[in-house]
Amino acid sequence: LFFYPWVTVLSNLEARRGHVVAVLNGELHVVGGDDEEMSAEKYDPGSNSWVVVPAMQLPEDRDGGFGVVAVN
Repeated sequence: LFFYPWVTVLSNLEARRGHVVAVLNGELHVVGGDDEEMSAEKYDPGSNSWVVVPAMQLPEDRDGGFGVVAVN
């Protein structure tokens, strides 16, 4: 087994709690949290930077949580 060391990276743009995370194309995608807008952002480890991405479009009457799956 090979283990990568933990490193400190740039903090994300928005404080979140209750969010979901997925890795897609080598970028870390963070979606949702306590905000009603279901905002999202992604982290690019190559440039150590975060970028806001379009919010998820969800029905007004949604009930419960959601999950994220990334398939490369």
